[in-house]
Amino acid sequence: MSKPKWNPFQQHGKPLLKGMDYARTKVWLWFKGGLNGSEWRSGFVASTTEKGILCQHVDFKDCVMLEWRISREEPTT
Repeated sequence: MSKPKWNPFQQHGKPLLKGMDYARTKVWLWFKGGLNGSEWRSGFVASTTEKGILCQHVDFKDCVMLEWRISREEPTT
C-alpha cells in the first residue's frame, strides 16, 4: 500500500482551511517585500479548492494562497 502524498493544507487528515468559502470572489492579496515594499494588491479572483484557496490574476501565475494573505474588502494601510 502506498503512503498518501503530504499536503501542506492538511494536518492529521483534517483540512486546515477553517474560513470562508471562495467561489470566484474578487479579493485583495498581501505581497510581502519586493521593490515597493509590502502591500495589498487588488484584481485577484479567489476560488476554494481541495488544496487551498486558488488565486488568479491575468498578470500572475495561478497560485494557492493561505487565507491570512487574502481580504475580501479593501484593506486600510
